[in-house]
Amino acid sequence: NVTANTITAGAWSSGANYPVTIQDAAGAGPVTASVVWGGYDGPAYDNETFEYDGTSWTESGNMNTARACYQCGTGSQTAALQAGGYATTAHTAASEEYNGTSWSEGNDLNNERYNGTGGGIQTSALMCGGNGNPGNSAIANNESYNGTSWSNETALPEAKAGGKHYSGTGETASLIIGFGPANNDTISYDGSSWTDLGHHLVEGKTTGAGGSQQGTTTAALIAGGFNPSPAITAASQIYNGTAWATAPNIATPRRGGAASGTVASCLAVGGEQPAQSNHTEEFIGE
Repeated sequence: NVTANTITAGAWSSGANYPVTIQDAAGAGPVTASVVWGGYDGPAYDNETFEYDGTSWTESGNMNTARACYQCGTGSQTAALQAGGYATTAHTAASEEYNGTSWSEGNDLNNERYNGTGGGIQTSALMCGGNGNPGNSAIANNESYNGTSWSNETALPEAKAGGKHYSGTGETASLIIGFGPANNDTISYDGSSWTDLGHHLVEGKTTGAGGSQQGTTTAALIAGGFNPSPAITAASQIYNGTAWATAPNIATPRRGGAASGTVASCLAVGGEQPAQSNHTEEFIGE
């Protein structure tokens, strides 16, 4: 484990409230050009999409399949991707692309799942783990997307579900954060194999409230979540490519929010406190 250092070059601040109370949504893009979609707005699953300009939220086109998306936001405000999730009564393999205005159906995942981990860009994405068949059990299956179709890739080192975090720029440069039995490992994928980086979180963390979903393999931020489960936390942690350290806390402890953006500019939207939330918090780094 590493010695924790507090990162002070950056801070969370309140943003405009999300238009609906939501948990398990997904997002893409920095503070001034982001998009958030889907989620669970009890008692219903949501297909709504809202764009954020750093000041206010504007409704955009609905997804074709309402679902809980579990913070698997991929892409950007004008080229986003959603795959899998939980829709009404079961996990789904449905995949959709967003063009900045509307969603269109794409080719399905090979393996239905929800509560998986994924990210990247619309033409180079990864989706791995989660709860799938049989019986909603944790799976190790890993798939990549090339902008047209999904292909099975090297499986995770072990079957995993439960809200792991993602940071990366595509299939060949991905981090899965919160892996391992203590939910404190960071593993990387290079397009063919998985590597345990040996850089552990300050404390184990799952099901975050926000952070740099479109970060890189050398710069990542995770905020809120279970730390350790089942305590809902406001704690944030930051990664510099070598080690994890403590970062400024979000103002409202919560889990299951939408993460969106990079270490330089990212969001935490909605989540559970344990009641469903519409809070938006913005992080601006150095």
